[in-house]
Amino acid sequence: MKKRLVHFCLAASFSMAINSLFAQDSGPPQITKIEPPNWWLGHSINPVRLLIRGSNLTGARVETETAGLKASRMRVNAAGTYLFADLEIGPRVPACKHELRIQSEAGAATAPFEILLPLPAQGRFQGFDSDDVIYLLMPDRFSNGDASNDDPAESKGLLDRKMTRYYHGGDLQGVIDRLPYLQELGVTAIWMNPIYDNVDHLNQREIYDAGPITDYHGYGAVDFYSVEEHLGDVAKLRELVEAAHQRGIKIIQDQVANHSGPYHPWVQDSPTPSWYNGTEADHIANNWQIWTLADPNSPPEVQKPTLDGWFINILPDLNQNDDEAARYIIQNTLWWIGISGLDGIRQDTLPYVPRDFWYRWRRAIDREYPRFTVVGEMWDGSPHLVAFFQGGRTRFDGVDSGIESLFAFPLFYAVRGAFIEKKPI
Repeated sequence: MKKRLVHFCLAASFSMAINSLFAQDSGPPQITKIEPPNWWLGHSINPVRLLIRGSNLTGARVETETAGLKASRMRVNAAGTYLFADLEIGPRVPACKHELRIQSEAGAATAPFEILLPLPAQGRFQGFDSDDVIYLLMPDRFSNGDASNDDPAESKGLLDRKMTRYYHGGDLQGVIDRLPYLQELGVTAIWMNPIYDNVDHLNQREIYDAGPITDYHGYGAVDFYSVEEHLGDVAKLRELVEAAHQRGIKIIQDQVANHSGPYHPWVQDSPTPSWYNGTEADHIANNWQIWTLADPNSPPEVQKPTLDGWFINILPDLNQNDDEAARYIIQNTLWWIGISGLDGIRQDTLPYVPRDFWYRWRRAIDREYPRFTVVGEMWDGSPHLVAFFQGGRTRFDGVDSGIESLFAFPLFYAVRGAFIEKKPI
């Protein structure tokens, strides 16, 4: 009798476990976000790859009743939380909002997707060069032009000007308001810190002065398709770019392809198993040994952390060798350019990303925006190392990165040494 009771209890427990497992993915699809939220007619990337986040997506497919829109190559991650789909946009699809239907055996959900006409190229996507006077500013610390976003409802309590690493109130409207001042200074291009949406609470991963911080600086992205609410929104960014262009000032966006913020939803639930290099619980730290990438004989055990390590052992390292992650980053770059009309990109932490990715990334930009300019952050004082990462020549690894410009940190160190440390140049 005892054996029968034990067998019954084990069978019941197993049945409950299985039922619980399937219950997590048994309802109709629930959609949280579609990335990108829109795309353009006649774009050089067509079909555009959609990343749909939600729940109950196992077995789901994307459908649309719009003639000329066609979804294909649907695939879902093991958790049923991400659906990839390629959406082909025919030349006669109306430029307006369309409805996508995400259908599974358990039901369906709908989500909007907008088709846009490209912004006119005249006066936009201009690029920049050595003739420009570039002004670097951190939007949060520059000027407060809109007090209504100082303490947003979704992220209250993060503004405190007495705290050095909290938000201080600057925003995109403040930059717009100060354009006459910048024009009077002779500025011809503005480079701003990243404006990605950051976490809505204190960042407990980074502790300075015995306390957590906010991601006021912009390098802790939790949403690569949204503007931080303390700064404004995408419409305000477009307004800034247009207003700057009217004054003959270009806009350079700071982008980050190397990593996300530690609180991005992907950290706990990744679209693919290899979306990041490692996991929050099991990863290596970046050792910043850039020289290993330019040396064909460098030891692999030293080179690997340079490419795959998490920056400051906190920022999750995106894996550009994952085809889906690479495609996501490329499309995201093109989206920011196309949605705003900006003129150039400053690419953060450039050497910590595989060089063959930069080749693909830069070619994708050039196909759509041939006048566009990129400058990469290669923070090193060695002219030899900096030159290795600049485009225009195929290196020993068989790659020409295509990155046409890098910051002149060797000159920076020489100038600092001469004028501050009184060293000979």
